[in-house]
Amino acid sequence: MSAMFFVLGSVISFSVVLGSQTVALGGDFTQFDDLSKRCKATDKTPSFETGKEIARIAIAEHKEFDGNRVDHTGRMIYFGHSESESDQQGGRNVSRKDIPWQKVLTYWEAIDSTERSAGHSPEDALKTSFYQNVLASPDTPIAADKVKLEKLLNVIAGIGLSTMGEDEPRIRAALQQSVIRSSISDVPWSAAFISATMRQAKLTRPQFAFSPAHVIYIRQAIKQSVTDLTSGPANAFYRACDPQNTTPRVGDLYCYHRHVEGTSDVYTVRSGFTLFRSLFADFVVNEHVNPISRSHCDIVVKVDDASKKVHVIGGNVQNSVTEKILNISEQRALSTSQGTKDCASYNPDKQGSDEPNCNLNNQKWFVLLQARM
Repeated sequence: MSAMFFVLGSVISFSVVLGSQTVALGGDFTQFDDLSKRCKATDKTPSFETGKEIARIAIAEHKEFDGNRVDHTGRMIYFGHSESESDQQGGRNVSRKDIPWQKVLTYWEAIDSTERSAGHSPEDALKTSFYQNVLASPDTPIAADKVKLEKLLNVIAGIGLSTMGEDEPRIRAALQQSVIRSSISDVPWSAAFISATMRQAKLTRPQFAFSPAHVIYIRQAIKQSVTDLTSGPANAFYRACDPQNTTPRVGDLYCYHRHVEGTSDVYTVRSGFTLFRSLFADFVVNEHVNPISRSHCDIVVKVDDASKKVHVIGGNVQNSVTEKILNISEQRALSTSQGTKDCASYNPDKQGSDEPNCNLNNQKWFVLLQARM
């Protein structure tokens, strides 16, 4: 696929070349309208069985993790267990599923070695952070550093601990588990959680781009949307739709980005474009460069039309598997109002902050990944 863009007066027009067919994305937005019609036609159909299974798995993971819960105002109403906690039972008679950090490790393991892309594999992502010289004298300069988890585990496996006698296996296990827990705590795992859920739901490539980075499968969904407009091959499970113009169904995903005011690399929406259309166009034009890198996606697990609420579940939200309740509009699409932006009433320390936002629901939601099959 190749991409082009050109300027006609003050109008920016985007086009994508797929084989011999060209799809314009911009100008009078007629192609975006065609995409909207396709998304709306699908959102009127019942959730597919795979989508229901994805939602069921996410709900089960949240329950098993004993995860956080956030209400429709964006406030945390229940603090569950955290990623690096040793176990949920406080005793010795536990199973692997009762150990939060072990659960997170299984999410990483769901990204199969045969499907990992360069720069987006657990081996590349999982690292332990540390500070050189932080334990030296107070006058010694310190510097932030990282070491790959894989390298640390190999070193620990080769350390001679024979002088420890019968404690040798216990000490080696403690060292290995300590660096795994620190790495899990230091590295975002929300995309690994999504990948693990899709793996449990029996999705395979090319249906889903398993990755430790949300942007990889967001890009895949955007490419599928472009392909849909040309009646091309239906490979990907998800297409990209406008969240403010599409009704969610269980198994769909809502995604937001973190390149907001107050950060070093703010994403600027193109003039005359909505956030969805702007990022969509930027992904298409910049085939090999992602317009954003920091993003997050949650799985839709329940749509309540009566209360105009949608329940979503995602990983690594406040260090846990977390359920949030978002507002939907009278038109049954994601509402632009997700609770207060003024935190002074209940969180004065966060008043005026942009990231992290004190309202966990008030984010730059820019795309709905809609299940297609």
